[in-house]
Amino acid sequence: MQDYLADEIITLRAPEAADVASFMIWENDTKSWRDGSTLAPFSRGQLVEYVANYRGDIFAERQLRLVIVDNASGDAIGLVDFFDFDPVNSFCYLGLYVAKDFRGKGVASRAVTLAERYLFSFLHIHQLFVVIGNDNASSLSIFERLGYTKVADIPDRLRRDDCYVSATLFSKISAL
Repeated sequence: MQDYLADEIITLRAPEAADVASFMIWENDTKSWRDGSTLAPFSRGQLVEYVANYRGDIFAERQLRLVIVDNASGDAIGLVDFFDFDPVNSFCYLGLYVAKDFRGKGVASRAVTLAERYLFSFLHIHQLFVVIGNDNASSLSIFERLGYTKVADIPDRLRRDDCYVSATLFSKISAL
């Protein structure tokens, strides 16, 4: 049977208590908030509670978070989030965070490829969406290279300090 959540370099797995220290850094990195929807910092207590109560059931929670792990070291190096899951129409949105020391090393592409394998082949989700600010050239490049189709331009979608930037909505449909 194919391993849906691992390749030779990384593995995607459920959050564990040991991840709270990394989550504290990643979730409270205010420079990354601009690419997501975080509005305030998370406390250690909130993150401990999140991990303790994590169910990992995308059908019940309508979202799923997986930790990206470097196979060589066993260290958590990022996150893949699936959110706004619609089980009736079989689609969800994908979010991605890669720790600073691992950016530009192919981790994001590998994580998205594994996420697609899991969602499309195992969960039989039909379509993935991702929204990327047009000022995020590296993310735009990754999703274009991975075969995502530009669905729409969204004017003034993301606030950046005292202005707004447009975003691109990308989609990928399962080949199954």
